[in-house]
Amino acid sequence: MITAEMKRKIDQVWSSFWAAGISNPLEVIEQITYLVHLRRLEELYPGTDGSAQPLIYQGATERLRWSKLTNEAPQRMLALICDDVVAWLRDLSYRFPDHFSQFKSVRFTITTPSLLMKVVEFVNDIAVSEAGTAGAVYEHLLGKMDGSSGDLRTPRDIVELLVQITRPGRADDICDPFCGTGELLLAARQFVERSGVGGASPEGVFRGFSAHSELLPIAEMNLALHGVARPDLRSVDPLSRDADDLGEYSLILANPPFGGHYDYDRLSDEVCSTCIKLVRRSHVQIAVAEVDVDGYGLDG
Repeated sequence: MITAEMKRKIDQVWSSFWAAGISNPLEVIEQITYLVHLRRLEELYPGTDGSAQPLIYQGATERLRWSKLTNEAPQRMLALICDDVVAWLRDLSYRFPDHFSQFKSVRFTITTPSLLMKVVEFVNDIAVSEAGTAGAVYEHLLGKMDGSSGDLRTPRDIVELLVQITRPGRADDICDPFCGTGELLLAARQFVERSGVGGASPEGVFRGFSAHSELLPIAEMNLALHGVARPDLRSVDPLSRDADDLGEYSLILANPPFGGHYDYDRLSDEVCSTCIKLVRRSHVQIAVAEVDVDGYGLDG
């Protein structure tokens, strides 16, 4: 559960972004997420010799630890993040793609020391080591996008409905080819853990793809703060020629991006051939199933 005090802090930091001229909800969450990532990096990659994890803090990068960054004067901290941290995170994404691929398109748009300090204070208030609490805070934060980013985030009641219909199992290999902010993957994981059939921990694949690389840090953070360690998320457009071999799965959970436009030249050969077959048909029927939501124990 998220406390009323934490909700108030989220509202305050949100208002601070708007006052600083950053009003796009996705951009606000993106900037907060990068700072949460910075804080968690120091906890997840302490940099001790002999560790199997990448040594990311060495020499000049020692000063980029969260504990050291946040002890700098606000103006100095802002300069370090803009000039050094962004380049360092992008470099990590290329040197250690299995660990840091979500930072390939990192950007930092906070331009005032005062806003940076308010966000840093908020990030320090998040109990990132407590999965339930931190997950609830981040879920509330993502809720700020509702109504403005429907193509990126699937409504919670639809997520729960899809998961209850498909009933993911512990051994299922699950994929969301349009993972957005990760709600479907998270709900599937939680369903498996709640069911506890054959053990509480899932043993199959949980994988997500996204054509929007800027969403991967948000999706990863959403999963990580709910207790999913190192989720398997990849920056791939599932409709493009780069996606002809994405693996095989026993369950596909997805909310495809039905809106917008797509360049024909970017489509994979398989998608193109399917589209041509549909166009050549004299009659194409689309069936819409009416689902009794109440029958699945869901609200609304």
